[in-house]
Amino acid sequence: MAYRTILVGLDESDGMSSRAAFALALAERLDAKLVGILVNPVPFLPTAMGEGAAYAGPEIMQAQEEANAARSKRLEATFRQVTASAQVDCQFVTDEGAPGEVVARYARVADLTIVGQSHGQGLGAITMEHAEEIVVGAGGPVLVLPHARPVSQDFGRNWLVAWDGGKEAARALAFALPFLRAAERVVVVAAGEEYHASAEAAVARLAAHGVKAELENLSEPEGLIGELLLTIASTKQATAMVMGAYGHSRFRELVMGGATITIVRDAPIPVLFSA
Repeated sequence: MAYRTILVGLDESDGMSSRAAFALALAERLDAKLVGILVNPVPFLPTAMGEGAAYAGPEIMQAQEEANAARSKRLEATFRQVTASAQVDCQFVTDEGAPGEVVARYARVADLTIVGQSHGQGLGAITMEHAEEIVVGAGGPVLVLPHARPVSQDFGRNWLVAWDGGKEAARALAFALPFLRAAERVVVVAAGEEYHASAEAAVARLAAHGVKAELENLSEPEGLIGELLLTIASTKQATAMVMGAYGHSRFRELVMGGATITIVRDAPIPVLFSA
């Protein structure tokens, strides 16, 4: 497949400008249209509870609408500044609602979606954060960028492919082909003997697409698979990773530990997900 439309999530986090700049550079490299999306909260009128409740008039709604308009103006200005010298078509859009749900809906009509990493702190440790919700709901590839460090444009030089033989991993591998073809090094990792045979077949599939990949077959892993993958990525000097998301239910991953939650929140490199 070819990436012709790239959607990038915009927000007020510290890494938003660098994320937009990265998305623009990638769009120019792939000759793709870039769409920046900002999701504002839906204005609401608090419901008074009891006779002694304070009056909440329409000015509450107006204040929220004005705050949304100011936020949209501020973020659009930043996006326009980042894309001022763009060599591709760039569009800024706004919508209202829950950020994860709204971005996932827009992602379904984009070829690639780029979002910032989840933090997994506080309530986010037990609820589905925006990046995770987008990965699950996008219906296509989602590139999650780390929040702790800027991403260079050589992010796809060395790829680590996490393979478990599942349909999610297969979809992620297919979506990653445009990047893997341009990579200098690709390592396919299968953690568990039951995945070794299908990992060899995955390497053969990549070879049919002109991608020469190394195979790293591991015995049964000890500890959390997500932490193991991050260790291997560091050892192999991977600059990006590709993996299927939520091969098990999210509840099971939350309770027992799972690769998706660990990687989507802690990976220090970009990760291309598909659910």
